[in-house]
Amino acid sequence: MKNKWITGIVFIFITVIIFAVAVYSVFSTGSVFFHISVFQVLSLLFVLYITYFLSQRRNDERRKIDIVDKMIFKIQEDVVKSELINYKSEEDKSMALLLQKSIANRLEYLNDSKIGSDIKGELEYIIAEVEKMREFYGSHMNDEEYMKKSSNDFRKYIVNISDKCNLMHIKLYE
Repeated sequence: MKNKWITGIVFIFITVIIFAVAVYSVFSTGSVFFHISVFQVLSLLFVLYITYFLSQRRNDERRKIDIVDKMIFKIQEDVVKSELINYKSEEDKSMALLLQKSIANRLEYLNDSKIGSDIKGELEYIIAEVEKMREFYGSHMNDEEYMKKSSNDFRKYIVNISDKCNLMHIKLYE
């Protein structure tokens, strides 16, 4: 936000300077150095405004995409953590549930965002996989023997989510 203010102030300053040169050139009679026609002033301002607005629009879109990309990276990073499916102690179970909830929340934030219509299919798939994983973990977290036997099921969820996150990274910048 601060950067937008600085850019806006610089933009207004340049516009005022152009107008000052134009006014000076209209009222001065001696020097030809600052002589500028009204058409040149209007052309210069038009180019300045178009350049500014096009570059700012692309910059804002790029920032939004970068934020989404960072959030996807954070989800991917959390999914591969070993704490995600710990079941040894009550504290481990609590941390695993908390981490799973955090991942689900970030996925919902992404789903509600306006960015990434190209990645909606992958996002819905990941949301479904996380929900299955959470249900599976919640149903069996107190059965240590079953959790040991089912570690491959958890790995399947983790690999599927991580792979879809990689695909989302690629699709964001297409």
